[in-house]
Formats: sequence, C-alpha cells, structure tokens
Amino acid sequence: MNKRKISVNDIAYYAERITVFEKRKIGRSPQGNPVFKNTVVNYHVQGLYAYKVQNYFINGKIQENTSKSVHLKTLFKHIKHVYDFNHVLIARRIDPGQPLRVTGKGMSKFLEKS
Repeated sequence: MNKRKISVNDIAYYAERITVFEKRKIGRSPQGNPVFKNTVVNYHVQGLYAYKVQNYFINGKIQENTSKSVHLKTLFKHIKHVYDFNHVLIARRIDPGQPLRVTGKGMSKFLEKS
C-alpha cells in the first residue's frame, strides 16, 4: 500500500486541476432545519492559488465561469482528487477526514518519498 503524502507545494508545482469536497445547502426540511448535500467542485490550479470553475451551457455551447482565487492552503484539507497537466490522477483522498495519498501515476512518480 502506498503511504506517500503530497504537500501544498507539490500540488502547486505538479497539478493543473483539483476537485474539492463541498457541502451545499439545498433547502430546508419540513421542520425548518437546513438540509445539506455533499458535492464535489472543480478548481484550476495556478501556482499556490486555485480558481473555482463552473461550466454552463449557453446556446448549445459550453461557457466556463471562474471565480476569485483561493490559496491552496485553505483548500488542502478538503481536496478529493489532484490531476496533473496530462489529466492523470496523481493524488486522492477517500473521505474528507483521510490523508491525501499519492497514486504513483503520472507526475507523482517524481515526488520524493517521505
């Protein structure tokens, strides 16, 4: 079993895209309590910052909307998948409370063993 972990600096250097666990409020229950749903959101990585990406269809064409930059350090505990520039999965987290582990594929082969 691969026990290597990936750091924020490794993500900034090797990653192009990350997916992040997110809780979204989808409504209210009949008792008035908020109801949340666990979802995954895509981010593009540029250096130590990530930009949230949302795709929309307008007149049959895909339009991409990006939001403000967020520092990778603030997203690190919520990252689910890390993809390199060749769109290969290089790290993943099974559950939100688990560590982010290297897959051993793609650019992750060049990461140092810790």
